[in-house]
Amino acid sequence: MNHNIGREAWESDCSLEIQSCLASIRQAERVLSEIVAEDFEYSVVFQQQINRAIDAFTRDGTMLRETVDTPMGQARKVTQQITLSPEVARAHIYNQARVGTMVRTQVQAALRAISQLLRGADLALEEVNFHTALVCYRGCIEQVGHLAVVAKQLGALSEPANFDESCRVLNEAYDLMAKRLYSTRVSWMALAQGHDFDELIRKDRVAYEEHPDRVNIGAASCLKGVDLLDKTTKGTRAIYNILCEFTHPNVGNLIISTVQASPREDSQGVYWIDKALSNSAVPIVIEQMPQLMEWIFKVVNLVLVDLQGRILPDLESSEARILTTAQVFTKEMVKRNRNLMDPYAPCPCGSGKKLRFCCGK
Repeated sequence: MNHNIGREAWESDCSLEIQSCLASIRQAERVLSEIVAEDFEYSVVFQQQINRAIDAFTRDGTMLRETVDTPMGQARKVTQQITLSPEVARAHIYNQARVGTMVRTQVQAALRAISQLLRGADLALEEVNFHTALVCYRGCIEQVGHLAVVAKQLGALSEPANFDESCRVLNEAYDLMAKRLYSTRVSWMALAQGHDFDELIRKDRVAYEEHPDRVNIGAASCLKGVDLLDKTTKGTRAIYNILCEFTHPNVGNLIISTVQASPREDSQGVYWIDKALSNSAVPIVIEQMPQLMEWIFKVVNLVLVDLQGRILPDLESSEARILTTAQVFTKEMVKRNRNLMDPYAPCPCGSGKKLRFCCGK
């Protein structure tokens, strides 16, 4: 194989299966780019408005909270009724009923990342930059795995039969989506408010810390999603582990940069292997281990097929179910609080209609 060649020449030397997988990956990128809304807009309730009220009630003992077990794990539950101001009550209704919007936002954000990573991988291959391409593919697997976990957890939520159950389901869905959509390992509030760089860069200063009366949005390991994908696309975890070799400072850095290796014996009878590293040539590992790239491209392609054929439809179905649940919740809340909501305000359920023509009928 000629090492100093372009993408087209390199691909022409590959197996038909590799060429087919690459064509499918590029087609998936085009499809996902079309799914992604060019200008996606969404609104969220200003959480501080609700948090301040919760903090006030917690401080004066009006509100009690306890930890309860739910199908999604442990969650904190209000165990004593409280009286909210009309503004905070409205904010709370909108906040609980807009979980469907959070699902849509999660999908849009993840698809944007996946589309950009696939595009980056393709551009890298065009420049015969395999290192960057493999790092991008690893990121794609992580993003798809994250969506797979969201789809599974939302699918496990029960169908509410009445108002009380709709409240519980929306609470669980909200906690779930808050953790998935806003998961982090750093305190973004500390970053926004920090002015002293020496203080800000301290590890304990920027690290995320759970608040006792907030949803825990601490980021979990992405391996759960990768292992979940491995159940439907066998080999995902193994390929992911291989891709990690090119992301971490492991031997993969050396392997993916080596473009020539020649054995020789010197005058003293010592055997050597002379190696050459390059940033603009096809690595020798591609020539010596063609099945490695074949496996990588094949698994990435199958993961994208799983994303389009199963995961995205499941998330769309869950969003529709949450909308129905939100409508049960909103209708009852409007019924119980006749003068609380403006009938011509947007309906809290997120349908896009005015309240009077939706859940306020």
